[in-house]
This record gives sequence, structure tokens and C-alpha cells, in this order.
Amino acid sequence: MDLRYLGSADVFNNLDPVLSIPGKLQGVVSRITAPALAETLKDMARNSHQRMDLFQRQPRPLDREARLAQLDTMVFKLLPGAPTKAPFSFPTPIGNIEGPAEILSPLLQRLAAGPASFAELAQLPALAGQPGLLFQSLQLLMFREIVHPVKPAPTPGNLPARKLAQWLERHDVALHLVDECGTALGGRA
Repeated sequence: MDLRYLGSADVFNNLDPVLSIPGKLQGVVSRITAPALAETLKDMARNSHQRMDLFQRQPRPLDREARLAQLDTMVFKLLPGAPTKAPFSFPTPIGNIEGPAEILSPLLQRLAAGPASFAELAQLPALAGQPGLLFQSLQLLMFREIVHPVKPAPTPGNLPARKLAQWLERHDVALHLVDECGTALGGRA
């Protein structure tokens, strides 16, 4: 089948180990050069009982520049009801961690002004020259349902989405569609 491991389906397992494994074990894991052994040690450190991994047949990895070029074009927006300043905490496998206000507040305030591309967000002084930090920050904010990528080609007057929203309303399903993001949130807007 030639399947290759891409990463975890759990966002925290793909982030910097500082956010996903206890501090005393981070040094041990960082010294492991065999990827499978490193993943096993991370699982043990997190007391994880089941893996949720993503695999792909014959993946074609992008180099750093190509990855950044792809990311730069992605547009993000605040979801309805999202906070516009930090601090707040993120639940992680190792307990709650406080999101740094000096990074998250400028990011949230920029998104409160309207959707912005990754390239635009990377220009914020708190994140300039740190695309990895921006990427991880956005992943955490997406996990908390605070920000979401916008669909590349929004569908004006999306009839199927309107019909689904009407059906949800008629059947008293507590979901709010965010059509431009291609997602739904719990509760009503």
C-alpha cells in the first residue's frame, strides 16, 4: 500500500512538544532520532491509550518555501462570539496552558478588523519572522473554535447552505452555519 505517516489527527500532538508533553520528559523526547520511538515516548508521556494518525499513499512533501507559499495564501477569520484579546487558556493533554497575550491579542485584534491571510498576519510585529509560531497559534485558536480558515472560493448565496440552515432551524438543531468557512458551530448565532 505504501502508506506514509503524516502526523496526528489530534492538533496538540503535532505542536511543539512543550505544549503536549510534561516538562520533565521533553528533553528525553527531543534527543530521540528515530521518529517511531519518539512518537511512542510522546504517547507514554501523555498517557495516551489510542493513536489517531493520518497516513497518505505516496505523499509528495513540500519544502519549507513551498509550504510557506501555500500557507501565505490561506485566509483566516474570527468565528462569531470569539474573544478579541487574550489571555485565555487552552486545554491540552498535559493540562491547561495560558495563551501568551503578547502574541494572541495582536493576532485576535487584527482578525477582529476582518479576515486576513497568513502572509498578512505574519507581518504583525509580535509574529514577524516566526511563521512556525503563527502556525501553531492559529492551530490552537482553531482548536478552541476562535478562528477558522475561509473557503478559497466562497459561494455567494449558497443555496445548499441556506437550505441546511433552514432544516437545522426547523428541527431545533443547535448549530450555526458559518458558510464562508464551510463549518458549523454549536449554539445559535
